[in-house]
Amino acid sequence: MVERAHADAAGWRRSLRFRLLLLVSSAVLPAFALLAWTTYDHRAARLEEAEALAEGLAGHAAVEFGQIVEATRQTLGRLAHDADVRDFAEGAACGRTLARLRRLHPAYGAMGVIGPTGRIVCADTPGAVGVHLGDREYFQRAMRTRTFAVSGFLVGRTSKLNILIVAAPLGEPDGPVEGVLFLSLDLAWVREQMEQMVVPEGTSLMLVDGRGTVMAAYPDGPTVLGLEIPEAKAFLEEGRRTGRVDAARVVGLDGQERVVAGQMLPGTPPGSAFARAGVPTAEFNAQANAVLARNLLALAGVALLVYAAAWWVAAVLVVAPTRRLIAVAGSPRSGDLSGRTRPVHGPDGLGRLALHFDTMAARVERVTRALRALSACNSSLLHARSEGQLLDELVRIAVTDGDYQVAWVGLLDTGDPPRLATAALAGRDDALRRAVGAQAGMDAGA
Repeated sequence: MVERAHADAAGWRRSLRFRLLLLVSSAVLPAFALLAWTTYDHRAARLEEAEALAEGLAGHAAVEFGQIVEATRQTLGRLAHDADVRDFAEGAACGRTLARLRRLHPAYGAMGVIGPTGRIVCADTPGAVGVHLGDREYFQRAMRTRTFAVSGFLVGRTSKLNILIVAAPLGEPDGPVEGVLFLSLDLAWVREQMEQMVVPEGTSLMLVDGRGTVMAAYPDGPTVLGLEIPEAKAFLEEGRRTGRVDAARVVGLDGQERVVAGQMLPGTPPGSAFARAGVPTAEFNAQANAVLARNLLALAGVALLVYAAAWWVAAVLVVAPTRRLIAVAGSPRSGDLSGRTRPVHGPDGLGRLALHFDTMAARVERVTRALRALSACNSSLLHARSEGQLLDELVRIAVTDGDYQVAWVGLLDTGDPPRLATAALAGRDDALRRAVGAQAGMDAGA
């Protein structure tokens, strides 16, 4: 059973119909290849749209966050020229000024002045005075470089809030640094500002510090605060070098793949803070997959119609005539020389082949019959006992073996008048035989 199945499969693969379907496939398969390529190209175009969207959102968010930092910086500048703050040794007056400012600006958390020893000497809350902040990186940078400094993600030692510190040195330009004035931005307030931004659904926004730590995030919320973004190293290397991070596909902290891009906050020290935007790829991939499924369905329908039409055309115009031709070509093997392919004749190549075959078969049949008749005549010549018997046998052979309608042998009677006398007559039809005999009798003098 298995061997027969293998034999049938092999026979099908060698069949003319299978080869015709292969020919059709050679035309259909490139269409599927073209569809795959166009789908890939469409998916790439959609991802380019996502990349452009992510870069645009990152730039917009960087401007928004940069404006917040710049406003804080301007506030620091005004405070640095305030008499009470400059005279921070009088801690009570300095503290009242800072407390009043904090009440007016809900964005700010703790604020104060750190002395050269690293301890807070003036603060908006008396309880913060004396707290040591000399180990904070922003304090050390402001003291060392005498420039504006921005911290990374911090948890306040007195407020216990998630904060971002903005600091500036105090003192005369040509004198020693007398202290460092700092303001803390409440990162919860920063997230509230993120919620006000109009962004596409599913988009993530983050404020990232110079270590790749998440300082504020939307819509992820507090679950990711203080965590390092997955692409932190590459993100920061490119961001510090160029000020921006080109879009790339990244699996986020929530496990969702997004196209992310980054932009350094304008007005901040290089590499200190970045805005990061992520656009989910699921929607873009879903759109590309929908287009692929629709096109595949349409192409599959067309392919099925093409295969069905090819099957029918092959059966009617090729397979059936070819089988007829093969069957007729095999008939002489069994001794049948009468087979013809006449219904197959036509102007096409297969029709002309059938016509030539029928012509050849007719000639072979005539020659074969003539040879058969000649052989029978020779045999009769050897076995005939009389001239009359021989002539009767010859005309019979001409009709039966030679396939003639009628055979007649006449002898000339030399009487007066001379006439033809029928010596032997044979035919397939009695009426035709009598007509031939009568006509021969009338041909006197022939």
